[in-house]
Amino acid sequence: MARYLARPFPALPAAALCCSLLLPVLSGCHGTQNSDTLLADAQQYRQKGEARAAIIQLKNLLQKEPDNAAARLLLGSIYIETGEALSADKELRKAKSLGLAQQQVMPLLGKAWLMLGQADRILAEIADDAALPPAMLALRGDALLALDRRDEARTLYTRMLEAHPDQAEALLGLARIAALEQQTAAAELLLAQALKSAPASIDALRLQGDLQRLQGKDDAARLSYMHILKIKPDNTQAHIDLANLDIAQKRYAEAAAQLASARSTAPNSLGVLQAQGLLDFRQGKPKAALQSLQLVLKAAPDHMPSILLAAAVQLSLGSPQLAESYLQRFLAVYPKHLYAIKMMASIELLRNRTDAAIDLLQPALSAFPDDVELLSLAGEAHLRARRYDKATAYFEKASTLAPDTARLHAALGVSRLGMGESGRAISELERASTLGKGMPQAGTMLVMTLLRNKQNDKALATVKMMEQQQKGTNPLLLNLKGGVYMALRDVPAARASFEQALGMDPVYLPALNNLAQLDLAGKKPEQAKQR
Repeated sequence: MARYLARPFPALPAAALCCSLLLPVLSGCHGTQNSDTLLADAQQYRQKGEARAAIIQLKNLLQKEPDNAAARLLLGSIYIETGEALSADKELRKAKSLGLAQQQVMPLLGKAWLMLGQADRILAEIADDAALPPAMLALRGDALLALDRRDEARTLYTRMLEAHPDQAEALLGLARIAALEQQTAAAELLLAQALKSAPASIDALRLQGDLQRLQGKDDAARLSYMHILKIKPDNTQAHIDLANLDIAQKRYAEAAAQLASARSTAPNSLGVLQAQGLLDFRQGKPKAALQSLQLVLKAAPDHMPSILLAAAVQLSLGSPQLAESYLQRFLAVYPKHLYAIKMMASIELLRNRTDAAIDLLQPALSAFPDDVELLSLAGEAHLRARRYDKATAYFEKASTLAPDTARLHAALGVSRLGMGESGRAISELERASTLGKGMPQAGTMLVMTLLRNKQNDKALATVKMMEQQQKGTNPLLLNLKGGVYMALRDVPAARASFEQALGMDPVYLPALNNLAQLDLAGKKPEQAKQR
């Protein structure tokens, strides 16, 4: 799934149950502590990376003084750090209502809104005013970027740098844009400038890890995320990023451990729930994944990463209509998102709307001409539309870029059959059958093509090779073998193969039908009727 560069995830409001064990230690004597002491304690806990302890002290303070604006502001900022955006939103809005200046509250409140997918609220609250502090202008730029209004964001960040050449937030904003536009070298240069200006910036270190992942440098990305945890041991998002990295590498036990660590720091984080949904989805547990995602979307209906993942989960559950509804919401915000476009094109093909799929894929192919999945989808769309020449061109390019992918050679073989190029089709199908040891469809198409071309001996050799590849037999393969023997006019061998297929599956209809035909040909109508 395409990444959201250096963007934290939101949080779910609920009781912080994991803190209950700390209550006897931290709350037993708070009645004798004054507000200043409780606030100072919270700040010290925060500096030591003990976010839950800091939160408890601040809640103790607010029980005594509900209108303490400084405590609300500090509590909201800690919730931002732990990824609990809904709790942060609640506290920061209260702090604002208590009279704190917009310049104090908005940089934090805006971050909470970004985490919740509510970038529009930032644009409504923060005007495009060059006189505003850099932190607020950068927040407006981040909101524009979150809404995929890149040109406007670029203009704002550039204007900020003209006034403040070392402004880290503006440099990071431009680096994110460069990364989204596949300009990795430019993104790295901008990031280096930001890190020189703010070497301990968590956002900059996270973007560094994200860029390394985009380049396939997973080990370096892991070190970047772990460096964040050295600076901020309670940084929930770093644990989530490490979990996502482990999920991509199929290190599911390690991913679960990272999420457990994140949950201990931020039990109400929507980001943790979303990552848990991804982990369950990748482990083949779509129903469990959907439960997590539904919790996220109930609390934050505009949480875009969860909307995209929910579409993938619904598609895997055989609900293309629900998947499409999620994708429509996502693409309304991110119309150029590659993964979402691919998924929507797949749904269009499932519904045999080939022209709609082609219309969707064409602009993406212009932007990403060497993406193998896009080329494959375009080839499939044109193949279904019986535009065999175009299908062949797309499959040829895809198989050149990924020469060891069986399904691409199989698809290329089918498109060449449509063009009447039997010899070249057989060559591609043979390649697919050799590569795709776990892909019987390629071998089946090859056998059928060979039979159509009267190459019966070669068809039999192919079936026997498939039997060796699959280390056993199945009804489909035995039935196919029987068909080859029929073409060779070896009726006893054909009958034996069909009977073997029925031995594995007594109601395998193709074999039953073939045996019935043999019975009729042998003038045994009663036996055919029993079949």
